[in-house]
Amino acid sequence: MPLIQVIVPQVMSLKEQLRDSSKDEEDVKAIARLFADMGDSYVELIATGSDESMMIVNALLEVASHPEYDIASMTFNFWHNLQHILTKRDSYTSFGNEVSIEVERSRRLQVFHSAYESLVSLVSFRVKYPQDYQTLSVEDLKEFKQTRYAVTDVLIDAASVLSGDATLRILYMKLYEARTCLGNGHNQWHPAEAALFCIRAISNYVSTVEAEVMPKIMSLLLELPHEPQLLQTVCLTIGAYSKWFDASSDGFPLLSSVIKVLLSGMSKSEDSAAAAAVAFRHICDVKGGDEGLWILILHVLRFLSCFEDLLKLFKGILDSALGFVSHLSWILPLALLYFENPLSSMDQMLTVDCRRKLCGYFDELFSIYHSAVIEGGSFKVSAEDSLHMVEAFSMVITELPADQAKQALEKLCLPVVTPLQEIISHGPEVLEKKPARELTVHIDRLAYIFRYVNHPEAVADAIQRLWPILKAIFDIRAWDMQTMESLCRACKYAVRTSGRFMGITIGDMLEEIQGLFQQHHQPCFLYLSSEIFGSDPSCAYYLKILIEALFKCTTCLLTNIKDFTTRPDIADDCFLLASRCIRYCPQVFIPSTVFPSLVDCSLIGITVQHREASNSILTFLSDVFDLAKSTTGEQYLTIRDSVIIPRGVTITRILVASLTGALPSSRLETVTYALVTLTRAYGASALEWARGSVSLIPSTAVTEAERINFCQALADAASGIDVSTLMAPIEELSDVCRRNRTVQEIVQGALRPLELNLVTVS
Repeated sequence: MPLIQVIVPQVMSLKEQLRDSSKDEEDVKAIARLFADMGDSYVELIATGSDESMMIVNALLEVASHPEYDIASMTFNFWHNLQHILTKRDSYTSFGNEVSIEVERSRRLQVFHSAYESLVSLVSFRVKYPQDYQTLSVEDLKEFKQTRYAVTDVLIDAASVLSGDATLRILYMKLYEARTCLGNGHNQWHPAEAALFCIRAISNYVSTVEAEVMPKIMSLLLELPHEPQLLQTVCLTIGAYSKWFDASSDGFPLLSSVIKVLLSGMSKSEDSAAAAAVAFRHICDVKGGDEGLWILILHVLRFLSCFEDLLKLFKGILDSALGFVSHLSWILPLALLYFENPLSSMDQMLTVDCRRKLCGYFDELFSIYHSAVIEGGSFKVSAEDSLHMVEAFSMVITELPADQAKQALEKLCLPVVTPLQEIISHGPEVLEKKPARELTVHIDRLAYIFRYVNHPEAVADAIQRLWPILKAIFDIRAWDMQTMESLCRACKYAVRTSGRFMGITIGDMLEEIQGLFQQHHQPCFLYLSSEIFGSDPSCAYYLKILIEALFKCTTCLLTNIKDFTTRPDIADDCFLLASRCIRYCPQVFIPSTVFPSLVDCSLIGITVQHREASNSILTFLSDVFDLAKSTTGEQYLTIRDSVIIPRGVTITRILVASLTGALPSSRLETVTYALVTLTRAYGASALEWARGSVSLIPSTAVTEAERINFCQALADAASGIDVSTLMAPIEELSDVCRRNRTVQEIVQGALRPLELNLVTVS
């Protein structure tokens, strides 16, 4: 007799005790756990749909119906595993051909259909907000949200078995019944919100052309009260079914009314506004890109009765604080076009590039932009969200002809620069005492302008005119990291966009950076310098003095591993700049007096635990070893070799130490690349350095075979074999030396990566 036929009757005899109110809660939990464990253990047998298995399923439904969530949720894992077996083709491969597989699959799904229907009803009420939800503690609210997530998973399992449309019909009845709680003076929105939450949860499983209940659901949404929590879920549900509006013939006529609901959501609460903006975005995404947005706006225009309503819509979207501004700023010129053209002709505009269309309405758009960015403007746009406006208008300027772009850019900068000018006009003391935020809010907008206005000459002209203002802030606020980072970011984008058109301004900028870094050691000065190298290599000779000044100062700051640990940002930006010097202007950097001292500095800091700093140092060394690959780098190999060869033993030992535990194993690939590039650059010499380094590791930690395999991998790498095929011996050495703390300490004690002059290997 099969074991299941013996066990099931014994366990089933406990079923009645689940409903016995006299039972201790712990006893009930133990019985429920027994049923759940039995279901999990025999889920594959249960999935066959035999009479015995259905007895277990009914018992598990009994557990799922228990009022205590902790008990009911014990079955959730079973329902998921059962769904997986029922719906996945792999479960039916033993049935042979496709016809037999489909017949058996359909039979099983039909057998379990009623069980999953019951399950939907049993779990859907558990997502209902408690009456006192506003007084819930943080922990209780977190637990409630986790319950909702768990129920969502169960509903998805049910939709996978029943189909999304069938599950939707069950949940629609829950929503329909919840209407009774909203009328006759009752204001019990909680059941309706719970039903909508469940409906939203299965949105991906509902057909986009479902015509039986979706129109009824959307019509019901229009009747629900605008209670904030309920309205938020309504908006999220609309967004979740955005594809239905597009694909279903029933969705199109409802769209205008639905948009009115979203507009209400934008003005009700912060949460409902966020949900409404997400819904707008989903509706726009349906058609794909700009075209979907134009179609949405056409629908909006169909029901807006006047231009003032349109401006209210625009303002509502601004207030939603979700970055939708950068797209919906198109509404104003569209409205102008709408009132000038019949609606029937507007469909022809869908293929027209939106930015170019906006160019003709720049003055009208500018008034909106001005209100959004000035303090006390009519639009309540946060500083962060105003950046979306700046980005949008900057991209519009990009489409203007060059002669018009310059004038438009001046106009765009004016409301941003004016507050800075006013602060500076009150003297250095006022500028120095201003909170950083009062400066960076405007400087960040300048950064966006310089980044997104793609007119190099116009941006170069703008930065030249604005440089006295920026220099004043550099001079007075150089101690302020937040302001300097914002200012360097703005300058970075100006340099990137302007390129060779920067002219004399770039010299003034670099002179400023050189002097300030020596006084204040702000890492962002180094970063800005590296950006200048990357953007305009032609200025390399002009920057020779800057390079030497910055690197001399940095090497004085980073004299031991503790300095690297306490100032990782400076180390990161310093070696990032050094790498760019190697790539773009080796003729300036390699012959300089700072090159040897910077190599020594890198050896001190290789093992810093800060990920970005360590990676920048290792990348710098790899670039040094790969010098022949850089622009005009090959002619400076003799100078490089005169620096690297005397230090080869030390470099190799520290890299091997990094591989074997001085750095986390997550850096293995970066360290390996540096070691391989060293080996390829110096061939037999590097292999000898490597043998000497691994010979320092005691035999108690590494076997001779592991040493030989490691050195052979490096020899193969030196011959040009792809390093990815050689990683196994390198990873083996790394793993062996990290296998426990004792071994790792022995290895690091032998290699001593922090001591630069430990041994000499010939």
